Amino acid sequence: MTSTSLRLSFLAAFLGSAYYLWLVRSLRHRRRDELLAKYADILDSKDIKSKLSPAQAQKIVHIASLYEFPFVYIKSLEFALFKTYGIGTISKLLLKTGQLSKKENASRRYVDTSILIASMVLYPLNGPGSGVEATKTADVDPRGALALARINYIHGLYPTITNEEFLYTLALFIFEPISWINRFEWRKVTQFECEAFFILWVELGRRMGIQNIPDSLDELATWRNEYEEKYMKPSPINQEVASHTITLLLHDVPPFLKPLGRRIIYSLLETRLREAMMFPEQPKLLIGFVHGLLKVRAFFIKHFLLPREIPKNMPPLDSDTAYISVKDGEAPRMHPLFHLNDPWYVKPNTGFRRAIERLLITVGLASEESFPGARRFQSEGYRLEQMGPKHMETKGHEKVMQMAEELQGCPVKGVWSLEGAGCPIPGMSSKRLSANGA
Repeated sequence: MTSTSLRLSFLAAFLGSAYYLWLVRSLRHRRRDELLAKYADILDSKDIKSKLSPAQAQKIVHIASLYEFPFVYIKSLEFALFKTYGIGTISKLLLKTGQLSKKENASRRYVDTSILIASMVLYPLNGPGSGVEATKTADVDPRGALALARINYIHGLYPTITNEEFLYTLALFIFEPISWINRFEWRKVTQFECEAFFILWVELGRRMGIQNIPDSLDELATWRNEYEEKYMKPSPINQEVASHTITLLLHDVPPFLKPLGRRIIYSLLETRLREAMMFPEQPKLLIGFVHGLLKVRAFFIKHFLLPREIPKNMPPLDSDTAYISVKDGEAPRMHPLFHLNDPWYVKPNTGFRRAIERLLITVGLASEESFPGARRFQSEGYRLEQMGPKHMETKGHEKVMQMAEELQGCPVKGVWSLEGAGCPIPGMSSKRLSANGA
């Protein structure tokens, strides 16, 4: 290569890189700016809460959770659940039920809780209070209502849970995403997005029957801080429940790295929470390193990556019907996109992945029971009205349907009803059904 052609190659590379960086800079804040322009009239009003409907707020949360900050948003929701274990009365109930003290119960509870919460946030909000006009039953996707109804049914079996405990959990689902995004993502959450988080979760809280929800973000933040000061105290029970959950979070981490993984998790805990869980204080060097890595990630995204064009589906769900399977004579079931720890409800692998599994089994590094398709992990998929502890699988289905109908303001019909076997799935051909059959 001649010196002239070499210079031209360097010049082309330089111009191409400069153009790419300019493009990233030009487009990186596009969705934020479009959002602010779209809702300019609402932003100009003094009371956003009275102008922005919960259904509109949900769409704004979708932009944040599926496009802008998917990784940190999901981790923040996981952490919000984890943070409730710093409250002694909550930890004591969880330990008493046995849902976290036994490995299989704990892994299933973790997966079921993740699916139910993701379902009520991801699938469209409908019915009274949503701000959506009444529609025909056939036009309504009831999965969000079914998930919320199942949550309400399960909670109803534990009358000792107080309204304050529910309200505290609700507050965490609002404030933890905001806090985590502001600390670890490529941009901070706008005040308008904060209001959208608040409006959506307040409506979900209302549908859960939570009382005395403060009227504003500031009032709720004050209430949450006062609640933590009063009830977030050191307890061996908190430590035990939190330790079981950390084991689940580190499910896929190699054994020799698990001790480091635990210390990394400890380093992300606020002082009050860490002390309530009785975990050791970590060296400032490790805390700085962990936080620094997350900030480097944020810097790289902001300056070197184009905005996401395809949504990152809220783990472990996908609104696409391709993840639904039908078995003759049974109502359709859904499958997670991937497994969070143990492969609950995941379809058996095929092709190359199955070949790798067989190799690991042959050389004695794994057992057949540890992979998707094992009978105990219910690879046939899940139904929302059946989720929860194993002893509740067959209970409350009619009640859940009734509650879902009240939430969405119309009957649950078609594939998601109890009579859904054989009903056509909108947008899915019979050929596709056959391809996805269990």
